[in-house]
Amino acid sequence: MSGAEFVFYLLSGVAVIMAAGVILARNPVHSALFLVISFLNVAGIYAMLGAEFLAAVQIIVYTGAIMVVFLFVIMLVRPEDLGELRTGTSIQTVLAWILGLGLFGEIATVISTGILTGQRGAQTPAEIAAAGGNTQAIGRILYSQYLLPFEVASLVL
Repeated sequence: MSGAEFVFYLLSGVAVIMAAGVILARNPVHSALFLVISFLNVAGIYAMLGAEFLAAVQIIVYTGAIMVVFLFVIMLVRPEDLGELRTGTSIQTVLAWILGLGLFGEIATVISTGILTGQRGAQTPAEIAAAGGNTQAIGRILYSQYLLPFEVASLVL
């Protein structure tokens, strides 16, 4: 195992464990901190894959902005107002378990059968380098081939 593989497995393992911590933590602040650590590990994986722009966006947008908003919401909600969520078994809890197990089964099937093969991009590494790097290549593609979907998404957001 090379050093890059070791770092990848370390980052991905910590990201998965922290994602489980988000779900299993009883304290919402601890859950938010687990989510921050998971986001940072995903940004590290992006950096290893050579997608520095996505790593920076992951840190700035998700770890920075969204987590700050999430923590403000946690701090503004009083814990005594959440008491009714912990009583009994509702239909939502049963439905959540069924849907969660179904999603887990789908993901396990995709991983085990090996049908998780994405399309290769049309750009070669030489074209990306000629564009000035991956950030410039993403910008050129977004504002040329995918301008209309990009503008529609910006209007929706």
